[in-house]
Amino acid sequence: MIDLRNVWEVCEFSDEIKYGKLDRKKFAVELYDVLSGEADEAYLDPEKFLKNTYLTSDMKELLVGALKRLAKNEGSAVYVLDTEFGGGKTHSLLLLYHVFKNRDLGTRYIQEYDIDKEYGILEVPDVDVIAIDCRRMEKETLWGELAHAFGKYEALEKYDLKKIPPTNIDEIRNLFTKPTLILIDELPVHLVTASAVKVGGTNLMELTLNFLTVLSSAVSTTSNTLLVLTLTGKQSMYEKYVEDVKKRLKGKEKSKIFDTIETVHEHFTSSVSRQAQFLIPVRDVEIYKVIQKRLIKSFNNESEAKKVVEAFYKYYDEKGLISDPKYSKEIMEMAYPFHPFLIDVLHERVATIDKFNRTRGALWLLSLVLHYIYKNKIDCKLVTTGDIPLDDPTVRDTLTSQLGRSEYINVVNTDVIEKARKLDENRNVKFAERIARTIYLCSLIEAAKIPGVKPYEIKFAICKPGDDPNIVDEVLLEMEKEFWYLYKRNGAYYFWKEPGINKVIYDYKKEVTDEEIENKIISTLKSLFKVKDKVKVVWDQSDLEDKEDLRIFVSLEPLTEDDIERILSITPSGKPRTYKNSIIFVCPDKDIFEEARNSAREVCAIEKAQKDERIKPDKSKIKELRKRLETAKGELTANCFNAFLNIGYTLVGTGAVRIEDIPIADESVRKTENLADVVVNYLKSKMQLLESISPESILDQVIMQVNVISKEFNEKGYVKVEDIYKAIRQDRRLPYILSGKTIIEAVKSGVEKELFGYADELEEVDGKFKAKIGKKVKVSWDGYIIRKDLVYVEAPKPKSKHSPVDIVTPVEPTIEPVEEPKPVEESVTPTKQTYKVSIDSYEKLTSTLNTILILKVSGGIECDMSVTIEADGDTISIESNLSDVNRLKRLIESIRSTYGQTKISGELKISSEEDISEELKRYGFRWSS
Repeated sequence: MIDLRNVWEVCEFSDEIKYGKLDRKKFAVELYDVLSGEADEAYLDPEKFLKNTYLTSDMKELLVGALKRLAKNEGSAVYVLDTEFGGGKTHSLLLLYHVFKNRDLGTRYIQEYDIDKEYGILEVPDVDVIAIDCRRMEKETLWGELAHAFGKYEALEKYDLKKIPPTNIDEIRNLFTKPTLILIDELPVHLVTASAVKVGGTNLMELTLNFLTVLSSAVSTTSNTLLVLTLTGKQSMYEKYVEDVKKRLKGKEKSKIFDTIETVHEHFTSSVSRQAQFLIPVRDVEIYKVIQKRLIKSFNNESEAKKVVEAFYKYYDEKGLISDPKYSKEIMEMAYPFHPFLIDVLHERVATIDKFNRTRGALWLLSLVLHYIYKNKIDCKLVTTGDIPLDDPTVRDTLTSQLGRSEYINVVNTDVIEKARKLDENRNVKFAERIARTIYLCSLIEAAKIPGVKPYEIKFAICKPGDDPNIVDEVLLEMEKEFWYLYKRNGAYYFWKEPGINKVIYDYKKEVTDEEIENKIISTLKSLFKVKDKVKVVWDQSDLEDKEDLRIFVSLEPLTEDDIERILSITPSGKPRTYKNSIIFVCPDKDIFEEARNSAREVCAIEKAQKDERIKPDKSKIKELRKRLETAKGELTANCFNAFLNIGYTLVGTGAVRIEDIPIADESVRKTENLADVVVNYLKSKMQLLESISPESILDQVIMQVNVISKEFNEKGYVKVEDIYKAIRQDRRLPYILSGKTIIEAVKSGVEKELFGYADELEEVDGKFKAKIGKKVKVSWDGYIIRKDLVYVEAPKPKSKHSPVDIVTPVEPTIEPVEEPKPVEESVTPTKQTYKVSIDSYEKLTSTLNTILILKVSGGIECDMSVTIEADGDTISIESNLSDVNRLKRLIESIRSTYGQTKISGELKISSEEDISEELKRYGFRWSS
């Protein structure tokens, strides 16, 4: 990211903002407080007030209009400031009040904006300033209050006491002795309360409206006199004074009260509209400068501010995040250090809530935000919706309780803070809380309006140069799954006070038992471990009986090497285990399994939620739950699959137990959804499980290595085929085989190659056994292989020359055509490939021998090894064809234990008719030809 300065480095804030000496009175002023001298110094002191006031276009129009009317008797005589609550009307009245009450200061002010030159008004005229706040009237009627403010109450006293307005314009005009400015604030509020005061056959409101017409006429027909009124929005008026109105109207229902207010509003508007000019003091686009002027004392470095705006605008443009053309670079400069979207949200959305004063509320909130950022030196280049610190108690209270939305405190604490931060914990880029803050602000809108914010708006609102906007979409998906109060409608996200489906699911999660979780995981695993290739899957350790069948034991608990050793040693009934090479172990990764448990809990909770009476009537929630269940089941399946890639097996050659993870990137994982296949294929790739074995290995590796059958074969000269199979299932040093078919095929091949003979049953002849050798045979499970030197082959019986039944028939001689002799075909001996592997350490030697064991079992290879061992001055040379690898391993281990430190050098030559380079690579061998 470009090196940009933080807002607290670029901007100079007031001491109040820096040190948190914030008072609402600085941002919320009433005219009556200024008139009584009780307002904050920022409003009482005309110089401070004018310095902090940004002159909007309509405020300038009002000021110019007032100057022209009062100095030149030109223009409108009546102005109405039309705005909802907090739209700048009181501030506009105070601008006129201070400019005309303080002529010298006011003159300098209009000169600052070149009003004197532009309109030919060189100075502020000398006028009477009469200001009335209708919420603090001393007299009962507006005409009585007006006369009192002029200091001429006696002139209209009789009318005030009788509550009857004067109808003679001259009586009003007599109050004006010189150019006069009349400021009347919040008149509609007085009208609402006056509507409940009966006067003869009418009420005080109707009489006041009549007086307003007379007053407007009197002002319009009097030179250099101006009347400025404020028009309060209907809803604001209702919210602010409803309780008082209820009392005055003696229990009228709410609808009638509002009807009264609407009537007052319309009557007032129509009463003044004929002679008045309507103004809106603060236009939408000007709010940026108003806020900047009020909150930023000065810029320490304006070029740095422009640099920030330039960087953000360029980033938004490049990423295509600007959906509204109004957000130009110029607008961003006007709003800096605030993001214009933040100000718009406050001004256009939050301000629809009447308890949030449009301008004052925004100023108060943003001053709190700036103080928080300054105090904590937050990394903040531009203040966005994502920077509103809802974890700060004052800010949270401002945007919940003080808006009449106390029920949203749970929303903020649970989703916007707690759950958002939990999501952020797992991410380098902390987006969740910033997104949640943005959604919450955009949810604060008057009930009749549509709340919410769309993803493209969120990206524009919170992303900064260097961020990947696509992360917003990812986080929103996570929020949809985790947040309790988050809703989505027409693509827009918003918070609502009532918890949604996530909360219902959460409640049911607490009810899900461990047994339900385990059952759900087992049912999922059973769908993943499909029985294939005669490999059985066992789920309960108590079912691991002592059998020769190959099985995969799936444990729901992580296993250690000691756990596996115990299971291989002792059967569930407590007896020693015979078949120790018939069990493959699968157990979970602890961390991933915990994710699987969470997924199982989620599935169980959603299934329970589907039956909830609160959900059943709502078709949209039922539909959403179905989608959630489908997603949750998918996640459970994926987590179970990934968790159970932990495999335990015994190593070929040593029989040692090994536990390792099958890499997710392994080809055996990517190509199948059946975990049983994944396990089998992985062990095949490691040559720990073989589909076929060479007949040579039956002699060299099985019969010679397994003591029981080795003794029988050497002493008696035969061994049963079934016993060979059982020997493999018993001896952990041998590879796993899928089934007995592997042995049958190896025996058939060995008989054909004349490595040994085969007999279905034993029949001894002269110390040998009748057997077939050198031909294809059909091998029986109960048959025997016979040592080659003990094979008795019965000679074929010759046919007799003259059989008694032979009939000799004379045959005439025939001359056969003479064929040319055919060339004798030479037998082609397959070319063997040779691989030379250097040996330079004890570790290299032992690992090489272990690999040779595997290679000799899986196929026909020939080996020659020449090794020299130097130890304690002795030199030991070993030459071997590796016919008995295990015996050689024992010899080398004996030498090492005798001498301790040894130096080993040598070479292994491997010859094979087949290309075994891939197998050698898999085991990390380097070789030369």
